[in-house]
Amino acid sequence: MTSDKIRIALFPGATFSDLMEILQKHLHFLFLREVNIGPYLYYLLKINIATRDLIYVYNQWFDEDLVSLRQEPKVTAVEVEFEYLMDDNMYDSEVLQLWNLNGSITPSQNIPITWKRKSFTGKDKTIAFVELEYMQTNHRDLVNQVVQDNTINWDYSNNSPYPTSPSPYEHGTHVAGVAIAQGGNDFCLVGVAPDATGIATFIIPAISIGRKATDSDCASAQTHQLGKVDIYNGSWGPKKFTAKFMHVPVCEFAMSEGGIKGRDGKGSIYVMSAGNDGPRFNTNTFSLRNSIYAIVVSAVNARNEPPSYASVGSSIMVVAYAGDDNLKVNLLNPISECSKMDSGTSIAAPTVSGVIALVLEARPDLSWRDVQHLIVCTANTNLKGTLVEWQRNGAGFLTHPRLGFGLIDAYTMVSLAEQWMLVPKLLSCSQSKRSEVTITGRFRSDSIFIGCNSQPACQDCGCQIRYLENIKVKVTLSWNGARWFNAAYRGQVELYLISPRGTKSYILTNRPADRLQPETFTWEFKSVQSWGENPCGTFLLSFGTRSNDVTVRLESWHLTLYGTMDPPPSLQACREAKQRF
Repeated sequence: MTSDKIRIALFPGATFSDLMEILQKHLHFLFLREVNIGPYLYYLLKINIATRDLIYVYNQWFDEDLVSLRQEPKVTAVEVEFEYLMDDNMYDSEVLQLWNLNGSITPSQNIPITWKRKSFTGKDKTIAFVELEYMQTNHRDLVNQVVQDNTINWDYSNNSPYPTSPSPYEHGTHVAGVAIAQGGNDFCLVGVAPDATGIATFIIPAISIGRKATDSDCASAQTHQLGKVDIYNGSWGPKKFTAKFMHVPVCEFAMSEGGIKGRDGKGSIYVMSAGNDGPRFNTNTFSLRNSIYAIVVSAVNARNEPPSYASVGSSIMVVAYAGDDNLKVNLLNPISECSKMDSGTSIAAPTVSGVIALVLEARPDLSWRDVQHLIVCTANTNLKGTLVEWQRNGAGFLTHPRLGFGLIDAYTMVSLAEQWMLVPKLLSCSQSKRSEVTITGRFRSDSIFIGCNSQPACQDCGCQIRYLENIKVKVTLSWNGARWFNAAYRGQVELYLISPRGTKSYILTNRPADRLQPETFTWEFKSVQSWGENPCGTFLLSFGTRSNDVTVRLESWHLTLYGTMDPPPSLQACREAKQRF
């Protein structure tokens, strides 16, 4: 039996400051909390798993680190904290059959071990599900998790309370079940955060082949119950296989408002699915995914590789397990049914939302940016890159245009969150260029130089950022046939951003279904693939086409960088967490 926690008691008169001095000499242990029991005061410490292994309970009297701690003059007792087996009814027997949860597939998302070792299940955290189909709020696996007040759940398509018996409600029920389905009832599945609360929102006005959502309805849903919601899960996007660029500026603004004002100024967390259009489409064609507040989630299958429906895009941050034709997953269905289905990135997103609920239960003071840093630091890269290989960016992080920074890992993310120091203030800097350069049938590059200030006291001497987070690239270009009789369309145009450290971001890849005829076009893309890099130097925008019959003209481009002057205070812990994979 092993344990990751110990109790320590100090002699009377010793203070918390004395404990902090002791821990500075014993770096294998981290302060967790005080424990007051009547007249007794203990301090609960946890093992820094980045520096040592767990303690064998029955070997505690011979453990060198514990022996050394007991020899401190102000320490009166050091004991290992036992973990007692409790009633296991939280975990459905169905968990044993859930390959995406039970750890039978490696690498594991490490969700049940987080429940058991950390006791975090999403308590007091609220997830709003922004949906294109209704949710069966009274489903037997959701009725105790979802708010049953239909004036809090809201139907923005009719601007009215959520219907008691909505239809259809398959997709919304699927998505909510993955994140918050009830545990302990031996039915179908357990949600990743089974003690979190769900709120239902709906933004489609008509159920038909041509259904459309308005920008305003989307915006309202993104700030719905802003004072109560911690995480907004968006398992939706443009209609599949249309290859259209979907711009929702009001909804983007609402997301930024939530990112600034939500969670009492710490920022609401926005999780977006990457889409199910496959590798011949790009996630960056939906403007909401290009928000710096959005955590874009794609999928990986049981073979540890992107499924056929997984798209490409530089905005993808992380992946989670989801089904495909070879191995399906359990999902809740309406009328209290349960089915095995292939799933898509719509199911990967609520997995990540559920994990974030566990993280916020452990550390409710984390900002939206801290959560993104933790994902980058703890995602597991032991996955098979397809189409292209993994690349190591200039900060040492492995990235992939279909897999982001890797597979979500709940236990590692929560463990790092427990010791995480909050990130510094966000900075931004930008540079524009009027290019007016043309290429036919191949690629060429244009450059923007980011000059950096070496004098921190000077605010107007160049870019202050030394640790990158998000990059936004706004591009204006046009395309046409190289000869009058040649057809040219937008899907033939490709764009790649190469950072000063050589990292390649797939901001716009070939999209055969995008048949827009020649015109001048402006779009803003996002990349997270240079996370952690120093941006000083020359950025290259590679643009062009693989068709000899198409001419592409780059009119202008604008680069905006987001990051910090100093690296995260917990960067060393981040690197140690990443070295586990």
